[in-house]
Amino acid sequence: MSYHKSTKNIIKSNRNRAFKFNYRYMTNALAYVIGAYLGDGSICFNKPYGKRKHSSAMFQLQSIDLDFVKYLESQLLECGIKSSIHLFPSGHTGNSKPSYTLRACHTAFCKWLYEFTGGKARIPKFDRKSHIKNFLMGLFDSELTVCIMKSIPSRISPLLDFGIIDNWIYDVHKLCQDIDLTIGKIRSGYMKAVPNFKRFNINARSFIQNGFKLSIARKQTLLDNFESKLKD
Repeated sequence: MSYHKSTKNIIKSNRNRAFKFNYRYMTNALAYVIGAYLGDGSICFNKPYGKRKHSSAMFQLQSIDLDFVKYLESQLLECGIKSSIHLFPSGHTGNSKPSYTLRACHTAFCKWLYEFTGGKARIPKFDRKSHIKNFLMGLFDSELTVCIMKSIPSRISPLLDFGIIDNWIYDVHKLCQDIDLTIGKIRSGYMKAVPNFKRFNINARSFIQNGFKLSIARKQTLLDNFESKLKD
């Protein structure tokens, strides 16, 4: 994937912030970052070349939702990680809409995150319920579909559908049960081109009652509208 090298497309940068990442303690912010990484995030490792004597690594996440990217930026800041947000016009990265890419150039953090998740191959263990919840919030911001079923006019609740191709979907399913989310069974997905795709639904009322809120306004608005109907 190519990127603009011009600084004109940088929306916001906090590279002047001098923080250090603490590897010894899990926090709600770090749990959220881990969830976002396992969803839409990625890590790019660069080998030494030219005058660069050491390898480097960069965390990045791309989304069409600026509110999601900015919230992730704030959570990274709480972890002591510097980042910047870049705007890409529609069509530049294959998206029909403008997209935003967050980058955090912090080699030590990237190596820790990659090893902690086995290269996005496993779900870490969390000791506190608040850490589980924030981890799931990061993952849901990345991968949760929220929509209204127009084909069923009598249904007032939005459909919450979580789907991925990774086998650790079973671990996510178990975490949802551990924090009392009402969820459906894991089933095969509808994507013929992706045979390993699996998914499960989450009850919207349970999602709201357990205090979950998405950082993406276009999705959260559907949940807020449903919640207001419940109060009427």
